Amino acid sequence: MFRFIIICLVLQTMSITMVSGQSSVEKVDDYIAKATKNLSDINLLKAYTDSAAILSKKIAYPKGMAMAAKFNGIYYYFTSKHDSSLLAYRQSLELFESINDSLETAKALLNLATTYSALAAYDETTDFALRSLRYFESMQEYNGTGRALNLLGIVAYNRKDFQSALGYFKKHLKNSVTVNDSLEIASSYNNMASAYNELEQRDSAYLYFEKSLSLKENLGMIQNLGNVYQNLGGMYSDDGEFAHAREYFQKALEVYGQMGNQRNIAIVWVNLGLDYMKQNKYIEAEKAFNKSIEASLEGENAEMLKKGYESLSGLFEKQGNFASALQAFKRYHQVSDSLLNVYRINRIEELAAEYESEKKEQQIQIQEASINAQQLVIQRNSIIIFALLTVAVLLLLIVLLNKRSSKRKQKIMRQEQEIKVKEASLHAALTSQEKERKRFARDLHDGFGQLISSLKMQIDRLNDTNDLAQRASIFDASAEIITDMHKEIRNIAFDLMPAVLIQYGLVAAVKEFANRINSTEKIKVFVGAYELNDRLTELQEINLYRVIQEWINNILKYSNATAIDIQLVKHEKNLNIMIEDNGSGFNPQKLSTVNGNGWKNIQSRMQLINGSVDVDSMEGIQGTTLILEIPASKSENKTGTMAFQQNFN
Repeated sequence: MFRFIIICLVLQTMSITMVSGQSSVEKVDDYIAKATKNLSDINLLKAYTDSAAILSKKIAYPKGMAMAAKFNGIYYYFTSKHDSSLLAYRQSLELFESINDSLETAKALLNLATTYSALAAYDETTDFALRSLRYFESMQEYNGTGRALNLLGIVAYNRKDFQSALGYFKKHLKNSVTVNDSLEIASSYNNMASAYNELEQRDSAYLYFEKSLSLKENLGMIQNLGNVYQNLGGMYSDDGEFAHAREYFQKALEVYGQMGNQRNIAIVWVNLGLDYMKQNKYIEAEKAFNKSIEASLEGENAEMLKKGYESLSGLFEKQGNFASALQAFKRYHQVSDSLLNVYRINRIEELAAEYESEKKEQQIQIQEASINAQQLVIQRNSIIIFALLTVAVLLLLIVLLNKRSSKRKQKIMRQEQEIKVKEASLHAALTSQEKERKRFARDLHDGFGQLISSLKMQIDRLNDTNDLAQRASIFDASAEIITDMHKEIRNIAFDLMPAVLIQYGLVAAVKEFANRINSTEKIKVFVGAYELNDRLTELQEINLYRVIQEWINNILKYSNATAIDIQLVKHEKNLNIMIEDNGSGFNPQKLSTVNGNGWKNIQSRMQLINGSVDVDSMEGIQGTTLILEIPASKSENKTGTMAFQQNFN
């Protein structure tokens, strides 16, 4: 049975170009990150890698070019294009060495060793694996150390030194466990199982193959599942459990088919053919070997093509068909000769490349002098550019400082203007209060004082007569005077602060105020309230009432109106009050120039409750509308419930 083991695999310059290309560098890094995440999808892997390669070359980003070359190598390896893979990995190695990236240099060496192993070039595999191992060990990089040990184990395995191979695989497992790398742990299980199988320790082989399979299925790494399926198929075939063997071989074919890995497809078909030969199913075996040959030709894999023809020749010989066996054997030798010729051609090309390299070194020495001169020019230009940039930055700072100073001056002017407005409002409020005091004193003196004098005169008359009828008349007159005094004091109290406003709120107070005006029968006042079910705050109600009172008094004095309509409408977030009259219109701009304090008092009160006031009127046109708007707040003088939250553990 043919055996197979899977190998588990700024520079900154002072230039404007690099400054402007910073976002492009980040984009290259993003492409590389996406390629890393899509290793199991070779189409996406190739797309992101190509994007990274094109952009990094365009902006001269060495690390980006190195990473793109690395992922190109991975793509070609997965698609069995090993010559292209070697070329890409060598490019990545040179680039990583040029930027002194030791870790990626070690990985590039390991990737080259992995690809040489797939080509059965075990001397090259060992050389690159040992070089990478030295790098990893010097950095104490356990993951890379484990992978290099794993590859050395594969070389030992292919050279039939299974005991040494098992030792390497165990060291690989130890390093993988140290860094908790599940994928590498699964790979070490797989390779240990293969070594145990060759050492005829079947129970251990099955155990580690099952461990590897379980872990890889959980990880969803399609490129590694096929290896375990194939190895389990081979073991079951050796044990005569052909149904189980074919089941695992078919699973391996499905995985490699999804990946487009023709080399591994060819290996599986060879193993299936050998499986059929054990059962004397020669027709099925011949078909399997021919499919292996087809896959090898499609993947251009001469090593597996040799194995296909060799297996086919053995099948024909077993059947006694010596002519066909001889023909297949000739094909086998033709492929072997072509491989030797390829090796010779490659060696000639390497010697030619060395010669060209010497010539290039001489040209490089000549060019270095020219480059040094150019660098001096570049340095001088860089200094000039840097100086110009410095001047530009200084000019920009001056502009920004001037702009900031201008903004500060504007802010101070606004603050001074706001202070003037507040002082004017305060003056208006104080003047209004003084006016109210004078009016209150006048009302007490002219109205209530006269009534007290009249009452005193009536009481004095009681001392001048003993006539009962006359005394009764005096008592009746005194009672009328007391009644008038009661009315007068109620009016004065209403003007000072309506009791209904405190007890029942704004709407009730406005309606009572309207009723008092309506009782004069000189003008009709209508009041409508909508959705105003809740009380406002005391501050809002008092100031709104005073504004309404002030505005209606102005209407009564100046507008010659016969009707006033007051509408209070509560919305979700605002309260709107609209006062309309049918009197003479006027120019609202004149309000700010009048000598009285009424309008200033209105504005001051509305500012106090965060409200706005607007007047809609026009000179020569009948009718004026005052619109008040404030944020609607419920009164805080209410009882309620407190909601508590309890968390249960």
